[in-house]
Amino acid sequence: NSLLLLVICRYAHPASLMLQPYFLISAVLPSKDLLVLALFLLFLQSLSRHRYLNACLLTLLIFLTRDGAGLIATLVLCAHWVLLRTAFSPGFVVLVFFSCASTLNFFMGVLFDDLFIFTRNLDIAESEGVYDLTGSDLRSFWTRIFGNLTNLAFRPVFFDERGDFALLGFLYWLSGVFSLTALVLYLFAGKRFDVNTRRFYLCMFGLSLCLISLNPLVQPRYLLMLTIPMVSVGIQRCAAHIW
Repeated sequence: NSLLLLVICRYAHPASLMLQPYFLISAVLPSKDLLVLALFLLFLQSLSRHRYLNACLLTLLIFLTRDGAGLIATLVLCAHWVLLRTAFSPGFVVLVFFSCASTLNFFMGVLFDDLFIFTRNLDIAESEGVYDLTGSDLRSFWTRIFGNLTNLAFRPVFFDERGDFALLGFLYWLSGVFSLTALVLYLFAGKRFDVNTRRFYLCMFGLSLCLISLNPLVQPRYLLMLTIPMVSVGIQRCAAHIW
């Protein structure tokens, strides 16, 4: 885990980890999230240098480590290639994918009934009694989008079932608040950030939000790894602006 932290601090500003304390606690717990974050930062670095072969290999490693994060990396890889090879704007790419995801949501139960990832998460969601989120209608899709965007920040879990303080739940809440704040700041950043970088990260976040919302189970933790590079760029830009 120490080696993973060194890799993360090499490609992300160390202060960004302080704003995402969930990853700090992952350094002392048996967790895949720190490895996924390190691989994802290496993946973004490969994309920035247009090293698509390296990016593909890292995408595979991410998928083998945590399948949901691997699907996000695959989507980001495809979006980066499209933006580089075409004149489409990031906003247009997100809009097209959102339209496709909204349509695909109606057929998820039919098309992916035998897919392990989908059926596993559907079983978990139904076991937790959240039947209103597992539907294939547009209302359920929008509800999952809202849940993935706000659940960690607006629904904190400070105590476990025994009434003890839940440290992990508290850190999830802090990370969710900072992630939502980072997204809002990016939306209204204006000229303080490089336009292309800002648009790409917003595109990455929007695509990932739509993708994970196809999942019948609300899992906002997948968005946490996206805000680390976003916050890192923000910290570097602010420091350059101040000095």
